[in-house]
Amino acid sequence: MTQMNNDITQETAVPPELFYRNFGMPPLFTLEGTEHAAHDFFALPIQQHALDFDDDAMAVFLRLGFFLSADTPFKQIRVQHPAAQEAFLQQQVQPYQGSFDDAAREYGEVFKRAIANYLSTMTQDKIVMPLSGGRDSRHMLFAILASGKQIDHCVTCVRPPPYDEQDINVARELCKELNIRHHALALEPDYLAQQLENFRMSGYCAEENAWISVVANYFNTLDSSYVAFDGLAGGILSDGAFTSAKKIQLYREEKWQELADIILSAEGYLPAMLSKQDYLRWSREKAVSRVIAELKRYKHCPNPIGQFYLWNRTRREICYIPFGYMNKVVNVATPYMFRDVYNFLLQLPGKFFASESFHTRAIELTYPQYAHIRWAERTPPKPVGLAQRIKTLTDIGGFLLKNPHPVSKRFIYPRLAAGMLSGDYASRVTDIMATPVYLAELQRFIRSGRRS
Repeated sequence: MTQMNNDITQETAVPPELFYRNFGMPPLFTLEGTEHAAHDFFALPIQQHALDFDDDAMAVFLRLGFFLSADTPFKQIRVQHPAAQEAFLQQQVQPYQGSFDDAAREYGEVFKRAIANYLSTMTQDKIVMPLSGGRDSRHMLFAILASGKQIDHCVTCVRPPPYDEQDINVARELCKELNIRHHALALEPDYLAQQLENFRMSGYCAEENAWISVVANYFNTLDSSYVAFDGLAGGILSDGAFTSAKKIQLYREEKWQELADIILSAEGYLPAMLSKQDYLRWSREKAVSRVIAELKRYKHCPNPIGQFYLWNRTRREICYIPFGYMNKVVNVATPYMFRDVYNFLLQLPGKFFASESFHTRAIELTYPQYAHIRWAERTPPKPVGLAQRIKTLTDIGGFLLKNPHPVSKRFIYPRLAAGMLSGDYASRVTDIMATPVYLAELQRFIRSGRRS
């Protein structure tokens, strides 16, 4: 593979707007001992094969909510390694030599050009923009407008608790300032159905995407004359999500055990949730060992922590938002994965992202005329309403009664009852119950071999 400066794409050439395919997005599932491969997990001839848990992989998933590299819940099912991955990881990238502000300013221009180049060849007539109160969608919005293109409308979804309404309020203010139509999408009430579909659509490999079905359902009412812009990898690549000065230091010092412990975070409810047998089966030691092995693959990267999360969390979990939920009817563009954008961000050192201010600075330097528009900030969550928490927690309890799982009833039902009594606690209980629901659904699938 030839390399020109930091351009890593010479022999993995796809159109710039399809560069994400070099990363294996969406993942391609393969079944051991067969020639079958499919993006749809359920297209594999699974019913004809016995499936065994991959205990090391499950140990990681139960703590992180996503799988690493080629792992899935099952030993017999793998995700195909992208052909470009080893070339991506083994190349010697020259770290960026300029200052923080130099990089932020240059990034703003690189991103603006990449958007303009895409728009100049776009065949769709209309642009719809999922807009939050954060950086990723706003940067895309400003770059589109700077190109001279008009945005048909923006949509913002109410996120489930503990999120509040800041996203909608800030997005609405931004659209009013820019004279763009804005639609607020209400949260759909059937949490359990959304979560089960999320598990199934991802081949039981993603935990946190269920809320986006609200946006997906809206997009399905549109037509193929629309293109939507999604901020896939924006937080990881340009805002330092999940990166910290401590993680960077530990990686540099090769203190793998301590770094893996920070990435996996505390055990939380897991020891109380699982039986002793299952907790040993899916132990923290197995998870730590698996995370360390994966971390060591990114030694050649100027920002190894960011690349670890890109190739794992983004590639294995978050990519289902644009390439599973959103693209059934409308076309979806992912500018942070455009070739020139990725190649520029790849060379930036991890220290630029330790404070999570790089993306903000790039936007402010490139579009100073909009610097007065506020960003959404986290505020105390609103309590879950009585009707919503009764429906959600009753649905969860009924599903867990109907479907066998390895979690103790003494763990589940007192918490469900407490959640019904407390609107403040209900969202926390819903989050906790994602793991029992996942394990119950996984065992239902193993017994039946069917989607539902």
